[in-house]
Amino acid sequence: MSTRIAIIESHVVDGNVGNRAAQPVLELLGFDVLVIPTVLYTCRVGAPGFAGQETSPELLKDLTGYLTKCDLQATVIGYLGGASGAGVVLDTLGKLSCPLVVDPVMGDYPGGLYVPRGVTDKIIHELIPLAKVVTPNKFEAELISDISISCDSDAIAAAKKIASLGPEIVVITSCHQDSTWAVNYVYSRDRGELQKFPYIESTRTIYGTGDMFTALLTGLLLKDVDVFLASAVAAALVSEALKFSIKTNRDTVQPVLALNKFRSYLQTGQYQAIMKSTNCIRRMISCEP
Repeated sequence: MSTRIAIIESHVVDGNVGNRAAQPVLELLGFDVLVIPTVLYTCRVGAPGFAGQETSPELLKDLTGYLTKCDLQATVIGYLGGASGAGVVLDTLGKLSCPLVVDPVMGDYPGGLYVPRGVTDKIIHELIPLAKVVTPNKFEAELISDISISCDSDAIAAAKKIASLGPEIVVITSCHQDSTWAVNYVYSRDRGELQKFPYIESTRTIYGTGDMFTALLTGLLLKDVDVFLASAVAAALVSEALKFSIKTNRDTVQPVLALNKFRSYLQTGQYQAIMKSTNCIRRMISCEP
């Protein structure tokens, strides 16, 4: 029987964000994916032709309720939509026994918060305590932890505070970006690691990176890859997807192209080769008080 993973997040007709960025990643890794849309949009928010609406609480209750009848190995949570939909999702998650992987989509720099305060409260106080893994960006990590991140020790302090809410694994993405490096921080069980990747320069913002990263991390963890290696490989593949987005003149990530490039490595577990090809640098960080 194939391993089944549920994804609960946004869905678009055009572009690779939300479910459209996560589902193909997990399927290419060999998982059976159950997809539930919290919103149905034509394209990413802010793009020309944007239209759509949130999934009604009544329909969302029926869709998420189905998951209680499924044998799931993990559930991935992304963009929740409004407060009423978030409440419905939370009601269902309390009935699931599988690990929860949460991308706490609330905002980013430089735009700031882009969900209602009622949703942030539910994510921070109700959803994150249920999660085994959380993958906030820098803005979201600062919001959850109430710690401003400007150096390694700040990032680890924020990760430790987030972990104190319940999660075993915290990955803070996009902490520092300059003309040379993009940096993620990984924290698990009193161990911390900084992971640096060559900064991918683009004249436009490319969307869907967080959705792709969280799906990859989930899939690799379910394949029993060490969390620090899994995070580095996931980030390396996102970097490749960004390169393909630029090459094909797209404003969302291109996960299928990236994973196809490294298909043989993924199938044979040659994860170090993937990192080597993307010039990843890893460094353990002290987590002492």
